[in-house]
Amino acid sequence: LAAAPDRNGETHLYAALAQGLWVSRGWGEGWGQVSDLPARRVRLSPGFPQDSTLVVATKGQGLRVSRDAGQNWEPVDVPWNGQQVLALALSPAFLSDASVFVTVARPDADSAEIWQGAIGKRWKPVIRYRGTAHGAVLAVPASYTRDGHWYASIGAQFYRPQAGVERRRSREARRAIEGQALAQERPTVLDLAVLPD
Repeated sequence: LAAAPDRNGETHLYAALAQGLWVSRGWGEGWGQVSDLPARRVRLSPGFPQDSTLVVATKGQGLRVSRDAGQNWEPVDVPWNGQQVLALALSPAFLSDASVFVTVARPDADSAEIWQGAIGKRWKPVIRYRGTAHGAVLAVPASYTRDGHWYASIGAQFYRPQAGVERRRSREARRAIEGQALAQERPTVLDLAVLPD
């Protein structure tokens, strides 16, 4: 479920259902199907009132992007097509950077990966998780635009940036990510939330 106002200030609610993507423009009182894509995750651009963009993770059809509030869809070229998407998040600066974070279950079901990329650009795996991925969540705070920090969980493993540590590959530097269990009992993390600035 995702919500955002449009250019006129009217709130749009989008729901990802196995039967497609549905929208309500009346605070959830009335719903209509906007697409028959087998949607599993839906995220609205933080700039939705300006760009009318939404990104949907589908069952078996990869990522799709709509730039007109769900009327037309384009496939997004990704390296993991056909894999189950467990989590989806957009950068708070999506309007300018088009950055997307995606967690996918590998086909062997004994591992998962988090990918970071931008629509129309290159994707890179940033975390590889070994073990059965019963669920995953991603949280990208507003401060990401300043510090590049984002957070994730796959199963019982929580991931966060290591303060002041960067890894370099070729000419590209990126923040090192550290994984840890939240408690000795290794409970599965069901959701993450971050405070706005």
